[in-house]
Amino acid sequence: AVIEDKRNKNLYMLAASQTRDKNDIELPKMQKLCAELAEQYDYVIIDCPAGIEQGFKNAVLSAKWAIVVATPEHSSIRDADRILGKLEEEGMEKIKLLINRVRPSLIRRGQAPGTDEIIEILATELIGIVPDDEEIIICANKGEIAFAKGRGKAAAAYKNIAARIMGQTVALADLEDDGSLRYKIKNMFIAIRNEDASLIEVDYE
Repeated sequence: AVIEDKRNKNLYMLAASQTRDKNDIELPKMQKLCAELAEQYDYVIIDCPAGIEQGFKNAVLSAKWAIVVATPEHSSIRDADRILGKLEEEGMEKIKLLINRVRPSLIRRGQAPGTDEIIEILATELIGIVPDDEEIIICANKGEIAFAKGRGKAAAAYKNIAARIMGQTVALADLEDDGSLRYKIKNMFIAIRNEDASLIEVDYE
């Protein structure tokens, strides 16, 4: 049932059943399957259900670590916080946060929570930030892989996340940097405050 991707020789997929229910998969069998796959492949990525039902438990108890995906929306942040709590309850020790579909323009206008705010709320180590990129929609409609095409900021973000998963040290891109004078002045004052917060208080808004 393992399907090899025709465009990427090292990429394979094992699709879930479209006719059987998730409750038909027993945890010991799921764990055995993942162990057997781990012997044949370098990385086994489980696309986990977002809920907290049996499918979620099967995935969590069969994995070595987890990546929780959140978007800059308060409902998504609340869901991510709930999932983080469930992961900790199940004894998951290694958990990373991925912030997806980030739109810096909304963050600058105060219409969406910033990445720093999301990280502070969820208190989880960040593994990557993916910008909202129309190239993803274009590639999806064409049946293409954005990462393989190397087009757009999202593709670059995926590449960096993959490198971090492999243990490499890659700096996070600052998506909120629009090159404007306001941004440079804001960060100059932040640097001064971080050096000695007692010296100056700045309202850079």
